[in-house]
Amino acid sequence: MRLRDGTTMVLRLLHLHNLEVCLKRGALHAARHAPNDDLVWLDTHRADVQEKRDGKRVTVGTGGTLLDYVPFHFGPRSPMPYQLHTGYVPGFTGGQEELVYVVASAESIVEAGHAIVVFDGHALSSLSRSCHDLSALPSLDWETIAAERWNNTSDDPDRQRRKQAEFLVHRALPWSLVRGVVVLNALVENRVRGLYSSVGCVHQPEVVVRPHWYY
Repeated sequence: MRLRDGTTMVLRLLHLHNLEVCLKRGALHAARHAPNDDLVWLDTHRADVQEKRDGKRVTVGTGGTLLDYVPFHFGPRSPMPYQLHTGYVPGFTGGQEELVYVVASAESIVEAGHAIVVFDGHALSSLSRSCHDLSALPSLDWETIAAERWNNTSDDPDRQRRKQAEFLVHRALPWSLVRGVVVLNALVENRVRGLYSSVGCVHQPEVVVRPHWYY
């Protein structure tokens, strides 16, 4: 999936509350590298999955574990927002309206000097392969990444893993590299623009309503 300039789009799903935290910090931070400040992060992840990601070693590039990286996906409507929408994540009852996609360019991130890792599927899967540059992009399953339906089938029991191919950015991504924010409806669009104003953001990426990116 491409941006207007032809570069590869990557997406980070955030709750509106956490978007405000990122705006105030001026960056999206990996879980292990979040600043020691008084800003409260709203947990939207399953604790058991985060524990597994904490224990998963990255064997290429900069190394560390998955929690040393900011995770992005290559397309919308992945299993994570579906789980949040359907109440599958314990303790989260907010639905999907307050979830937004932060959009960036894979090539621009690399050109800015940030260490990255690409997984050709969910990073926790033993089947997923990783590399520390963009050479893996042509081999990703772009058809499944762009598809609205990603369930495994008897003919293809590996679709869900490939749908969740990951683009990881080491430590943090500066807000200045964000290209846009995608939201469910005009109400949330106005709330994001309001956050830009209240936080005093110099860099204000466009906000776009795309309901077809949601369930």
